[in-house]
Amino acid sequence: RPDVDLYGADLEMGEHRALYVGWEMIDLDAGSPTFPGINLNAFYTTHLIEHLAEPQRLIRWLGDRAEPNSRLYVEWPDPSTAELPTCEDLRKSGVEVVMSNFADDLTHKESPDPATLIGWLAEAGFSLISSGTIDAGIFGEELFARGTDSDTRTMGYWSIVKFSHYAVAIKPGMPTTPRMAAASVATANGVSAAVDAATLHRLREDAAPPVAAAAAPEEIITPFTEMSEWDRFSDARPHLFDKDFIAGIVDNAKQNGVRSAFLGHIPAEEVNVAGTEYREHLLARGLNSRCRAVLELIAAEPWHAHASATIYAAEAVTPFALLMRGRFPRFVGSEYAQDEALREALFPIPVEDLGDLTHPPDRFDCVVTNDCLEHVPDIGQCLREMHRVLRRGGILLSTFPFTFMYDSVVRARFTDGQIEHLEEPEYHGNPAEPEARSLVFEIPGWNILERARQAGFGRAELVFVSGREQATTASEVAGIFVLRCYK
Repeated sequence: RPDVDLYGADLEMGEHRALYVGWEMIDLDAGSPTFPGINLNAFYTTHLIEHLAEPQRLIRWLGDRAEPNSRLYVEWPDPSTAELPTCEDLRKSGVEVVMSNFADDLTHKESPDPATLIGWLAEAGFSLISSGTIDAGIFGEELFARGTDSDTRTMGYWSIVKFSHYAVAIKPGMPTTPRMAAASVATANGVSAAVDAATLHRLREDAAPPVAAAAAPEEIITPFTEMSEWDRFSDARPHLFDKDFIAGIVDNAKQNGVRSAFLGHIPAEEVNVAGTEYREHLLARGLNSRCRAVLELIAAEPWHAHASATIYAAEAVTPFALLMRGRFPRFVGSEYAQDEALREALFPIPVEDLGDLTHPPDRFDCVVTNDCLEHVPDIGQCLREMHRVLRRGGILLSTFPFTFMYDSVVRARFTDGQIEHLEEPEYHGNPAEPEARSLVFEIPGWNILERARQAGFGRAELVFVSGREQATTASEVAGIFVLRCYK
């Protein structure tokens, strides 16, 4: 492109130096590039920060040199790559790749987790647009299987093992510092209590306001593998708990419609706000915020465009289930019914117990539970069953009411075959039996990640899905948490 001037920096002269207008050879741990008199408005750094002893130094420089509305792309290895087999291990099995284990490259220093790097970007004045794990799907599998050289096979291998993360960020034109606001969390007795956002995130009483709380990003799809990652991420973004900011998302949906990676644009006339609990009541084409958040993650999976994908959902009569059935011919949905009369009324809809599924092992590409796990007496058993019926590489997507705390809130349990209420009974609606209600046994917390790993999932994360255009928001926080686990 003749309208783009490239500038580069590295320890040595780049292989494609001839394509660059300017190049500086520099040790980025010892100094920063200069490029005097040059206005930079786009930055690309891939598999560099893990080689630096002080990667924050580079990111601060990027923030200082970025023009308003500049974009940044960063790519780096997942910390879990330190647990992969080494190149030597793979070579013994006849697999030739350039790098597998993080330690294969002796120049590697350390690789940050996604939340840490995103926090660095925020401190440098960037606002996240999107982030995720790089997975090329079947294209990656073909590169690995049919690649004619080790570089190509390595690209495919990295895709299969989800070696790399990416983040796309913007330097806002007019940074703002959104005010702190009250948020509500579920307390042990199930009653919502107003708390200050600083308290919610366990900030020190004498802490200063978060650094560089920039203008809100257009879209956030960010995974967290532990509670501390979310704490750091959200501490830098108090606007996510600002009631006015959340109201702006709702107003935008009512005026301009909703954009969905799965459904496309949904016009404003198909948007309905049925109440103030936006997680449930902000409807677009009949789908609430939490269901549309799940669709955003489905749209990111390589199989989502293939009619042959096999999906199981623990629902069959909801708008979400009807959408899945129309899009995926091999979709299977079920309802739960103990009463024989209800079973007969539901026929031919399958009736399943999520803790004792009738499906054979390794059957599905994807399992979805939308606000279901809080109604089962043994979440661990259900996680084990869902892991069993997923194929290798399959994905579990699950939403549920969330405590924001580490420990779950257990409201009821089975004792000697009888229900024992530990808190005032709480019931939610049941789509399969509208006149009845479903008892809440447990409201999960961050500890559900460890329980998912104990159930056999190789990767478990809570993904925060937020976006003004996507209108994926709850009332207490401008986003939806979705449990995402890979087998």
